[in-house]
Amino acid sequence: MKQLRHILLAASVMVFANLASAQAVNAAGTVKVDPNAPVYSDPIVQKRHADSVAKAEYKSTKKAAKKKMKEEKSAAKSEMKVEKKEANVTMKDSLAAPAASTAPTTPVTSIGK
Repeated sequence: MKQLRHILLAASVMVFANLASAQAVNAAGTVKVDPNAPVYSDPIVQKRHADSVAKAEYKSTKKAAKKKMKEEKSAAKSEMKVEKKEANVTMKDSLAAPAASTAPTTPVTSIGK
């Protein structure tokens, strides 16, 4: 029983020593931290939280880019419609002008007689 108590005491001292050294290393690093962000002690939870923040930032950036692309696409589409209408009007005018300006010709009824 005494041996077990000594082993548990030694193990708990080692755990506390590791925690103290880990906190000292984290305090020395220069990491930008949001003061309103929750503080997690578990590194896996910290990574999961950082990943979710990065994912949210990526989604908002992607959403803004998609909105900008849609606006540009609709502007280009409306511009293309205007150009197409102008081209159609120009084409109709150019086809109608030569037909009106030519003199009427007499139809040829018999060829080669």
